[in-house]
Amino acid sequence: MKIRSFSFALLLLTALLGCKKDKVGSKDGEQPIKMAHGVPNGAPIVKMIGPDGGQIRSGDGAITVDVPAGAVSTEVQFKITPISKTLSSSTGPAFRLEPEGVNFQKDISITFNYSPEDLVGTTEDYLYMAYQDKEGFFRGVPMTAIDKAKRTLSAKTRHFSDWYITRLFFLAVAEETLSNGESTQIALYFTDWFSDGTMASTKDEIKAENLEGWSLEGPGTLSQTGLKGARFTAPASITEAKTAIVKVKVKNMFDRKNPDRPGTTGMSIVLAPINLEPDEFFTWSFDGSNNTALAMDAAVLGTLTNVLGTGLGGNVSLMINATGPGEYELGNTSAADKFGISVFRSSQTQVVYQGSYRLCGDNTTRYGGGLLVIEKYGSVGGFISGYFTASVYPPDCSAGSKQVSGSFKIRRKV
Repeated sequence: MKIRSFSFALLLLTALLGCKKDKVGSKDGEQPIKMAHGVPNGAPIVKMIGPDGGQIRSGDGAITVDVPAGAVSTEVQFKITPISKTLSSSTGPAFRLEPEGVNFQKDISITFNYSPEDLVGTTEDYLYMAYQDKEGFFRGVPMTAIDKAKRTLSAKTRHFSDWYITRLFFLAVAEETLSNGESTQIALYFTDWFSDGTMASTKDEIKAENLEGWSLEGPGTLSQTGLKGARFTAPASITEAKTAIVKVKVKNMFDRKNPDRPGTTGMSIVLAPINLEPDEFFTWSFDGSNNTALAMDAAVLGTLTNVLGTGLGGNVSLMINATGPGEYELGNTSAADKFGISVFRSSQTQVVYQGSYRLCGDNTTRYGGGLLVIEKYGSVGGFISGYFTASVYPPDCSAGSKQVSGSFKIRRKV
């Protein structure tokens, strides 16, 4: 299972944002948020678009730019580049749109796709688009339209810059996956803008009269730590994977930035899920069936790390030519940073599936697609944890592949 987490230190250091601001720096020494621009972290998409208009979309499909006819008078090179994020209230990917510094003759539409993962700790009603100007200041876009059925946010602009999805209100969880008796801190964040749209740092925007309180659904305990924080502690014993839901109710926090958008007045409820896992576990899904290990082991022999889970339905064995956290591709384990996999399913045929295969009449060893992510790599007595997905093949060269995926947390014996 992939564990998704916020950079908590960055969230604590980055300014929170306020609500009814008349001018920049007009209240309690608040200042507009000015950050360094993100840096490119992926290949750009480039397209020439002329007076007839056109469309350009990022490689991952997360953002689409629609250029209407008449927006430019000559052929112009449009570019979309994924960038690293420097705004703590953002969610999802961020992009640099170019050409920058050009005032288009007609409104250009920008559309972001958002995913359920982008809503962790917030809700759709509090998603807006934002951009970072040339000087580094972040500005919200109040007239952000939302289509919940299509999971899209859209806005119109006549200029390009770095574009983000931002959250007005969200919960940040320091550690989103816990085991027996572990604890995590949860912080409540409110983001807003000056009247001109500039995002601003604030000190104590959330008041006691705005809070209806914190609550918990599921196992564990929750204790409030100050006005805008809480601490969750997992049960002392977790026998199976479960999810606890932390809730906070806030009222009368938002003015309507866009009269067509719901959810910006009255009562607000935001949820943050916390995954609870046993002290040790190994679970996997193979060819449509789910399996849980009853016995498991993790050991290191030289440069090889071995992880094994055995259950009633069979077993999975992973071998990684590495001794630390990282991302590893399926391949020949004699090579550094490669992993191998074998999957055994209890049945009358007793077939063992491998991550490698050979074509009929060809002795060349080939490997299917696969990725293993080691998130934690402890010393002897500590834990090795991570998740994987792979295509595996039976010994019969004529048979097709099957998919296996899983996650684990196992205490090292060696």
